[in-house]
Amino acid sequence: MSASLAFNTDTDRSTVWIHQKDRLVARFGMMAYEIMSPAAPEQMLTFGRVVSAQSWLEFRDKVRAAYGFEVVDGLTPRRFHQELGLSFGYDSTDEIFEIAVSAISRLSNPLRHNIWGRDRVTRASVKACIDQNRLAPTFIPMGVRGRVAPGWDSQRVAYFVVNPDPWPISIEVTSPCGAWTIDDGFHRLAGAIYRQTPTILVALSGYVDGWDHCFPKRVPIKLQT
Repeated sequence: MSASLAFNTDTDRSTVWIHQKDRLVARFGMMAYEIMSPAAPEQMLTFGRVVSAQSWLEFRDKVRAAYGFEVVDGLTPRRFHQELGLSFGYDSTDEIFEIAVSAISRLSNPLRHNIWGRDRVTRASVKACIDQNRLAPTFIPMGVRGRVAPGWDSQRVAYFVVNPDPWPISIEVTSPCGAWTIDDGFHRLAGAIYRQTPTILVALSGYVDGWDHCFPKRVPIKLQT
């Protein structure tokens, strides 16, 4: 087991927190940083003022020396990106990739998990909708989906099975360590899983440093306009 697996990080793009299990071991803030002692968790090991990007580099070196934990570039506070020549971090724009459906469905499968919190959608329920030609072609805004008729989600997936939609689903990588969430496209994903389609187009955003962790075999795509 890698030592880094015992750590987790959080950032609001200005301040960085590093925890080991449930214990805060280091923090890099707007004005100062502090690193706690590995041997005595209640005692501070080192403290420093934050005056420039050099302070961030010092903080990273000291965390590595104290804990053997590598603070990744993706955690760099936004205010230091230009000074350090970094052009990544959190990307709110979407880049389009072709990604294996299996790489997504192993963690998020609408045919196995009750994604919508309404009626369960299964292969059997989708097949029944297809066999009975009960399809839902009309998009319904999220804000009013609480009032959809029973079985609507299965009908919507069935529609995408019969009428594959090439529009990319949206995935946001929410952590430089590789956590991700689907923002839009669960019905289209379920349709692709049902059809056993090998790949699907994904509009990827979020922490660029985490893209390789999540989808290392992604293939960049340029959509025709």
